[in-house]
Amino acid sequence: MLKFLRGAVAVADKTIIKATRALSLKLRLILLVFIMSIAPIGLIGVTAYKKADADIVNKTSLSSLQIVRQMSLTINAKLSSWKQYGDIIAVSEDAQSILKNYDGMDDANKYLSSKKLVRIMKEALKVTLDIQEPVLMSNGGGVISMSDSSSFINNIAGADEIKKNTKDADGRYVWFTDDVAKKEYKGLIVLSRGIKDLGTFNDTIGSLFLRVDSNYLYSLYNNANLGTGSKVYLLDSKYMVVLSGDKNEVGSRFTDSTSRSIDKIYGTGSTSGTIKNVEGGYLAAFSVVPESGWTVVALIPNEYMNSLSNDIKHIVIQVVLICILISILIFMVVYRSITFPLWELIRSMRDLKKGSLKSGKLLDDSRDEVAEVTASYNLMIDELNQQIENIKAKEQQRTLAEFKALQAQINPHFIANTLNNVAWMAKMQKADNIESVVTSMIKLLNSSMGRGPDIITIEEEIENIKSYINIQEYKYIKKIGVDIDFDAEILKYKILKFILQPIVENSMIHGLGPKQGQGFITIKGYADDGDISIIVEDNGVGMTQNEMDLLLKGEENGSRERFSSIGLRNVNERIRLAYGEKYGLHIKSQKDVFTSVEIRIPIII
Repeated sequence: MLKFLRGAVAVADKTIIKATRALSLKLRLILLVFIMSIAPIGLIGVTAYKKADADIVNKTSLSSLQIVRQMSLTINAKLSSWKQYGDIIAVSEDAQSILKNYDGMDDANKYLSSKKLVRIMKEALKVTLDIQEPVLMSNGGGVISMSDSSSFINNIAGADEIKKNTKDADGRYVWFTDDVAKKEYKGLIVLSRGIKDLGTFNDTIGSLFLRVDSNYLYSLYNNANLGTGSKVYLLDSKYMVVLSGDKNEVGSRFTDSTSRSIDKIYGTGSTSGTIKNVEGGYLAAFSVVPESGWTVVALIPNEYMNSLSNDIKHIVIQVVLICILISILIFMVVYRSITFPLWELIRSMRDLKKGSLKSGKLLDDSRDEVAEVTASYNLMIDELNQQIENIKAKEQQRTLAEFKALQAQINPHFIANTLNNVAWMAKMQKADNIESVVTSMIKLLNSSMGRGPDIITIEEEIENIKSYINIQEYKYIKKIGVDIDFDAEILKYKILKFILQPIVENSMIHGLGPKQGQGFITIKGYADDGDISIIVEDNGVGMTQNEMDLLLKGEENGSRERFSSIGLRNVNERIRLAYGEKYGLHIKSQKDVFTSVEIRIPIII
């Protein structure tokens, strides 16, 4: 059945395409404008009007909820900074020491200790500027305050309750926002905590009280734009108003029915949400401030949302009429914008058909699909011209490269043939040392003239280095000893040709050549964590860090005795180009002690 339906859809699709292609482009565009524009506009208008109320309520709910959540996070961050100030004071060694002994001090020492604690409290204020008055209190009731007048903790209603709650909290922070008796403390927020003895973590040695003016949080309300007639409140855990756009409401109790509705949502485990149609005709959005258990509540009047719905209705009617008129104008513009560049493209293709690559190109700086086709067409012409030029250039380069390759082979082969004659004569005259040196030189030349790829086995590279060492041993008779030790398992792995010779050469000439006494070179190789590590180490004169840096940059002094001009920098660059930036040479050296060069390459079978 499914296969039948798929076949039917495919046939219908082909039929529709064939039928529409029978019409002119102009008629197809007229049909498209009616189906895709005029007819849907009326349907959209009716549907949009019916759903306007629900959409506005949902969007308002989401928007208001996002705003109160952001406000709760901002307030929470501010409360956290105040707690950070309290933590700095609580862990201060000087504060700990003074509070432990404050009650037993005489008046003079209390005075000096109070001054010291005031300096500590002032220094800690760099964490936050919103704390008006920090107060420290010893277990015996001694008060240390930055204020010259008496401390606020003894002048507000509910001071005894604050002290009791602070003591019962056993070192945890306590927030206090209840009514206060004196007008100057209206809107007061108090953060307190008991200070534990850091030596025992059990004994309480005093208390810290932070007075914070709620005016520092009023800037949040200036930025909270929830619509005409909306109200925003900050409530404590007892639903008392801590902050409000109307300061006269601070200290009053929030409405009972709304509070109960919020409590029901809290009972589900949620810490934020919205409530529709609360008393007075409002939408309520709320979010909890985690640090204090306070709640940010926003009330958006239903009248405001209804006014938005009416505005949408008028806008929909106007849009329907305007869109119908605009659709006709757009049709004419779109029709010309499509057909005109198409005719230009057809004309250019006809020129190209006549064999003109240059004159067939088009100029079209538009950004539509037709312009993309034109750009591709122009690119095709450019690529055809470029390919023709590339073919000519490659042919010239190929001829030149073949000539240079033949020319470069003349001298090495001539030298190799000459050395063969020298080796034969040395053998005939039984000059074994000369025969050995020349034979080793012939092996190196034959390897360097290889026509194969620039990759050989490690075993072959070892043979090359043995030939080089054999040549150098006749120069440094008994002065240099060489030990070669490679794990058998890596001998068949692949390596770039001639990357060991420059390193051994550097050890012999620059490391052991200037050295007084016996020199020794160790060459070892092994598999290490998925890579191959080859280390060339000598007990020569060593290098400074600057000399090592210059060596890898290729700025070391040259020598007429060098086999080639590859250099350590070139070896390092060859390895990195072949295997990546993580591979290459790593040099360690100590002046007059040793030099070690590690070659790091991947395992290639």
